[in-house]
Amino acid sequence: EDQEDSSEEADVTEIIGDRRDRDLALFRLLANSMHERHKYWGNRTDSVMRFALGMNGLAGNPVNPMQLEAAVYMHDFAMARLPDSIIEKTEQLTPAEWGKVVSHPMWGRDLLKTLGGWDQAATIVAQHHERPDGKGYPLGLVKNEICEGAKILAICDAFFAMTNSRADRVTK
Repeated sequence: EDQEDSSEEADVTEIIGDRRDRDLALFRLLANSMHERHKYWGNRTDSVMRFALGMNGLAGNPVNPMQLEAAVYMHDFAMARLPDSIIEKTEQLTPAEWGKVVSHPMWGRDLLKTLGGWDQAATIVAQHHERPDGKGYPLGLVKNEICEGAKILAICDAFFAMTNSRADRVTK
C-alpha cells in the first residue's frame, strides 16, 4: 500500500510539474506578444529575466525561481490592455491615464491567482511597483511589507528602464 501511495504522489507531482511548465510557456508567449506590439519592449523580458534570476541566485534563492520566472513574464502583462496613446506618450500622463497605468499590476496578479499554484508570483507582480518609502503603487506598501521577489523584480525592471530607450526617453 505504501508503494501505491508513493506512486500516486509521484503521478500528482508529475502532473503539477507538467502544468507549471505549460503555464510558463503560456506566460512566455504572452510576454513575447507584448514585445511585438511596441518597439521599446523588444528584449525587455529576456533581459529582466536574466537579471532577476541571477540576482535571486546570488542572494541564495530567497524566491522560488519558477515563481520568479512567472512573475517576470507576467509583471507587465496588463500593460497590453492600455491604449497605445498612453504607452507611447512622450508627455506627462494625465491623472486619468496614470490611474490606468497604476492598475496594471493587479490584472497580472489576478490572472496568476485564477490559474492557481502561482501565489508567490502573484504577490511579486502585485508589489513590483511598491517602494520602501510607501510612495509606490498600487497599495503604498513600505519596507518589509514588500516581498523579496518584488524587490528583486523592481530593481531589475528599473535597471532595464534606465539603460534602454522608451517613448518618453531615449538613452544614448
